[in-house]
Amino acid sequence: MSDQSNDNPVYLMLGRIEGKLDAMHGKSREQDDRLNNHSERIGRLERWKVWLVGLAAGVGAAASQLPELIKGH
Repeated sequence: MSDQSNDNPVYLMLGRIEGKLDAMHGKSREQDDRLNNHSERIGRLERWKVWLVGLAAGVGAAASQLPELIKGH
């Protein structure tokens, strides 16, 4: 006698569905990993931008004081 579970179309369909769900789950994990990577990269860029703007503000403030220093001497 053959095993009826191997011949039953319902079991075959359930197996295909399970395989597709596994594939979708894998893709979902890949997307989550990519999203986390993008978040980290964007965060680094934003922090770098803040430092750059702060540096520019400091240079601007120092440059605005140069005429006073030159006149004082």
